[in-house]
Amino acid sequence: MTLATGARLGAYEILGPLGAGGMGEVYRARDTKLDRDVALKSLPALFAVDPDRLMRFEREAKTLAALNHPNVAQIHGIEDAGSVRALVMELVEGEDLARLIARGPMPPEHAIGIARQIAAALEAAHEAGIIHRDLKPANVKVREDGTVKVLDFGLAKALDPGSSRDGLCHTNGVAEGISPAQSPTFTSPALTQMGVILGTAAYMAPEQARGKSVDKRADIWAFGCVLYEMLTGRAVFAGETLTDTLAAIMTRDADLQALPATTPAAVRRLLARCLERDPKQRLRDIGEARIALEAPALPGDAGPVAASSRLGTPVWIAVLVVVAAAAAFAGWRLNAPSEPPVRRHTIPTPRDAPPFTAAVSPVGNAIAFVAAERVWLQWLNAFAPVEVPGSDGAHAVFWSPDGTQVGFEARGQLWRASVAGGAPLAIGHVPQAFTAAGGAAWLEDGRIVFTTGGSGLLVIPATGGEPAPLLEIAPNADADFHNASGLPGGRGVLFVRHPAVETEPLSLELYVPAERRRQVLHVPRNSLSRPVYAASGHILFEQDGGVWMLPFSIERLEATAPPSLVVADAREPSIARDGTLVMLPGDQSGVDARLTWIDRYGSTSSVLGQAGSSMRHPRISPDGRFVAATAGTSGDTDVWVIDAARGTDRRLSFDSGPDVLPSWTPDSRHVVYHCGTGICAQRADGSGGRVELIGSTIPVSPPVISPDGKWLVFVRETQPSDGDLWMVELGPDGPVAPVTATPRPLMRSARLQRHPDISPDGRFIAYVSAESGTFSAYVSRFPDGDGKWQVSGSFGAWPRWSPKRNRLYFHDEFRRIAEMEVDLTTTFQPGPILARVPALGFGQGGFDVDAGGERFLIPRSPGGELRSASLLVVQNWRP
Repeated sequence: MTLATGARLGAYEILGPLGAGGMGEVYRARDTKLDRDVALKSLPALFAVDPDRLMRFEREAKTLAALNHPNVAQIHGIEDAGSVRALVMELVEGEDLARLIARGPMPPEHAIGIARQIAAALEAAHEAGIIHRDLKPANVKVREDGTVKVLDFGLAKALDPGSSRDGLCHTNGVAEGISPAQSPTFTSPALTQMGVILGTAAYMAPEQARGKSVDKRADIWAFGCVLYEMLTGRAVFAGETLTDTLAAIMTRDADLQALPATTPAAVRRLLARCLERDPKQRLRDIGEARIALEAPALPGDAGPVAASSRLGTPVWIAVLVVVAAAAAFAGWRLNAPSEPPVRRHTIPTPRDAPPFTAAVSPVGNAIAFVAAERVWLQWLNAFAPVEVPGSDGAHAVFWSPDGTQVGFEARGQLWRASVAGGAPLAIGHVPQAFTAAGGAAWLEDGRIVFTTGGSGLLVIPATGGEPAPLLEIAPNADADFHNASGLPGGRGVLFVRHPAVETEPLSLELYVPAERRRQVLHVPRNSLSRPVYAASGHILFEQDGGVWMLPFSIERLEATAPPSLVVADAREPSIARDGTLVMLPGDQSGVDARLTWIDRYGSTSSVLGQAGSSMRHPRISPDGRFVAATAGTSGDTDVWVIDAARGTDRRLSFDSGPDVLPSWTPDSRHVVYHCGTGICAQRADGSGGRVELIGSTIPVSPPVISPDGKWLVFVRETQPSDGDLWMVELGPDGPVAPVTATPRPLMRSARLQRHPDISPDGRFIAYVSAESGTFSAYVSRFPDGDGKWQVSGSFGAWPRWSPKRNRLYFHDEFRRIAEMEVDLTTTFQPGPILARVPALGFGQGGFDVDAGGERFLIPRSPGGELRSASLLVVQNWRP
């Protein structure tokens, strides 16, 4: 059960979360009776109803109570309060060993000092008949004064002299033969049901991995792994997958040649004994390791030093220790650890639920992403993602600074959920519709700064409350702010500013408490989103279909050089403190795309167009015989016509420059399209030349002709809105001669409008407008523009009427085609969403629907479907 800050558990007041342990969530709490801070480890609700897990939790309390040693975190008691049960433990300040190792190999004398204290803690435990079973760097903390504390005996089990085995269990083929008590720490009940081991398997002894009898020698093996990692900066046994790691443990010898040259010979011999795969040949007592580490031989020593007087011995030992320390430090500086290699890989996700947005944990161990309107957690050491309970309808996703909780927006509220499991807790309501451009930053001071994508910056306590304005938009200057993201140390909040006037450039800005706002970067193009700060001293952001980096001084809070491209085909960058960079694949529509027929379930039935033609913006002729589409690369595009039955295609336009976004006349005889900044028409059979109908248009949407052939509707550039819907009456001969009538506005708005489509009966027009701060689909009467009905949710694009008249389709924010039932008998009545068709890959390339409403034509790149359903991961990223 997640405990809110300020909550009381008996005499203990919760001060905030510390993390998630193997058997529960950990909180900093105040002992109001003894006026001291303690650590509370609560038992998750799902464990409380499981007698076996409850028994192990109570066993942990008894196990820890039996230990009283300065290098073991002490237990103060057990607290019961209703349905909550928690261990009250010593609060250990300082960094865990995993973070220290992440900075690189340690000088041998430093590593030896830490290892000696770990060995002393294990020695005390073993003498009490206790095995740790889960020793790893994350379970060791080092205080500022150098004191080491071994944590989390949550999987320890008192030795039973009469038992030769602890019992085996089948874990669905992932690690057969490993009982829960023998396996590494589990952190999610849902995953244990799937048989996925989430703990660090790299420290398991071979006999532990095989499910054989476990005794104190398993701890000795793990101790050797930890010491080796401190000295080398890398795990002794580590593979790409859990299977690779276990295989290495059971078949490969430790590479002692990788140890630094300054490693004492005695330590090398000790590691060889600790990492002996045969437990019968392994070091038998951890106390021997402690003794060996108290005065290890120095590199280059020929043998034991001769005895000396009781008075002189401390003197020469002190001298040698100082000399050794200086030599070791100098060697460490001269042989500075090389940077860890950059590793790139993809993580597949379900093809029917591609990631909509994603964010990596600040500590780099997991990715939270939204797919199928739910939040999922993909641990980097697990095989499959796990759904976060209660996240239905989710849009944005973000993390707490310590990576123990994931936040998201769903159903008009902000929520937070512990990664250890349990139901999410409501933080507070969102004052307006949350769009795909919304974002949130969970700051280190416990506040969450967010924007809905159509608002200024808002702030709310992470513990819950009401949102309040933090930075309001400037009237007549700002339209809204997008994508809030925090800087470390509470230095500020990054966000994207959209101007009130569409013709003005976007800007990357920074909220600074002392001065309110500061501009960081001006982008003249209409593409800038998802800024995040990287510890390398850069701001990563998305622009023009790629991820860019901007050198940035965290001290001066300003850019220090122009931005440069990181990767050309990716979006939504998110980066952890350890350099783990996560992105989503770029929009593949129009990149070597072919027109693909899919059914209502998203399955491919056939493909139109030649390979390499990069076709998009398909429009089916009213008689269903042909398809018009844009083909070619940016700046050199043409209109093509495809025979739908035969699958043959031919080029229709041959003029230089961009010819794009075709549509049809009602009789299927002519194709109307954008030719530069005007609209042209041409016979579909290719005969005759093209006719320019009208100029001064914006090529953002196909021009459409009303079913009666009377009106041409298009997007026209006007100030200050830069994109209203206009209409003009065609001549009596239709689109065969330039228009002579004067165009008039149809739909006016302060924001860009696009994608018009007229209903088959000619009485209504569907279109897209950004007037609410994000593009949504609307319907109004035609041709008078009276009335307005919003038909999409927080996002909608490419609305298309079905020839059946009682169906309207549009592209939703989850990259699907939504099918809505509509009533056009008297006035327009939007109905329910009947289906959402998975249509991966079409993005901004548009789509069309056949006469029966059973098939959809979309642009899709080869392999685009599989690529879309994946997460791109770069570990140890650096510029």
